[in-house]
Amino acid sequence: MYYKIGDEKGERDLPRRRERLSSEREIKETLKSRQHVSKGPLLSLVARENSRSITRVAVITPKSMGKATKRNRLRRIFIEAFSKIRHKISKNVDLVVFPGRDAINAPFKIVINNLEDGLGKCQILENVENY
Repeated sequence: MYYKIGDEKGERDLPRRRERLSSEREIKETLKSRQHVSKGPLLSLVARENSRSITRVAVITPKSMGKATKRNRLRRIFIEAFSKIRHKISKNVDLVVFPGRDAINAPFKIVINNLEDGLGKCQILENVENY
């Protein structure tokens, strides 16, 4: 499902290609459906249920966010945050995440908490009694 990649801080779980939402058509369909929408201080997300047995994710960073290095760092941060909480997701969904400008300077734990809050508001997480 996910593969491990080594780095100086240890190993990380990254989604395989089939677990990434990469087709422009599928991303547009997800945005158009707007089944689940959540906005927070560090991110906005749109999700729709899919018929696959997996949850797929795409992180969209427009050029207005800054140079490519900054946009790629934001993508890596949110993909890593998603990989940390993917076991809590109860439904099979296509998820499109739009990071906010402040996310680049936010501590990683805050990013994870904001992502969990957004998914909880969409009622996608297993334990949603707090939302």
